[in-house]
Amino acid sequence: MSLGKLICTQNISLLSIVGHGGMGKTTLLQHVYKDEITKEFDLKMWVCVSNNFDVKKVVADMLESLKKERPRLETLEALQGRLEEEVMSKKFLLVLDDIWEEDEENRDIRWEDVLAPLASGGFGSKILITTRTESVALMFAKVLKKEEKIVKLEGLEEDECLKLLNSHAFAGVKNPSDDDHKKLRAIAGEIVKKLSRSPLAAKVIGGVLNDHLDERHWRTVLESNLLDQNSIQSILRLSYIVLPNHLQNCFAVCCMFPEDHEYDKDDLVRMWIALGFIQPTQGMTMEDIGGRYFDVLVKKALFDKVEMTTRCMI
Repeated sequence: MSLGKLICTQNISLLSIVGHGGMGKTTLLQHVYKDEITKEFDLKMWVCVSNNFDVKKVVADMLESLKKERPRLETLEALQGRLEEEVMSKKFLLVLDDIWEEDEENRDIRWEDVLAPLASGGFGSKILITTRTESVALMFAKVLKKEEKIVKLEGLEEDECLKLLNSHAFAGVKNPSDDDHKKLRAIAGEIVKKLSRSPLAAKVIGGVLNDHLDERHWRTVLESNLLDQNSIQSILRLSYIVLPNHLQNCFAVCCMFPEDHEYDKDDLVRMWIALGFIQPTQGMTMEDIGGRYFDVLVKKALFDKVEMTTRCMI
């Protein structure tokens, strides 16, 4: 399918959100996507691209987002034709979340194949993307023949990051500002300086600290080599390492699925039961126990809620 008519149309605008992992790019667009203002669009599509970019899959994901079922069409051409029909003369909002850097060879052409069917969309249509690299945002502007409109997320101010960390670290504590927690709050102030203003890192480390409200545990976290590596992946790894063995086993199963895979809570719990990862407790069903395991992993930000589904953060 040719991109010709996409080049000459002015119907579509582009906005790119750029920032390191854990800066809140996806969270920001989730709020936008659900906001009342988006009611002005005839159609809305949300597609998580991640680092396994495939033209056919992305086009199929757009159709699935629109129709709430996976299209049965087998060829790329058929999928493109169907998408073109669906958006014809309709004002749409498309979110392409988590687009990664990839090899330069044929990159522009592959994205042209994805975006070409959207040329038939109505005036005022918008494409919003999130990415960790500015070069991806520039590439999209080039493909769509648009001026660069880039918003860079630099993270929270340090005091706001500390508030977020404390809200998770002292969750369930009645008076976290009393003298009993003075030393812990001082340690939290040192920890937050290592989090690069990342809201996700603040949530994750807050969950780790909440496990034990004692000075020794908090200083262990502060002095951790993983915290010193200054990356969201190392911080998530620290959160995993401090989990009890039964939760580590449950979470490790997720490595069998692709990045950004969306999980159904009940399906995942049934898998844990089948694998023998649920420890029986008197007076509770295996499903209830597994549900509690799942809720703990969500609380620790190892899973990210996406509407009614949940996706793994590692």
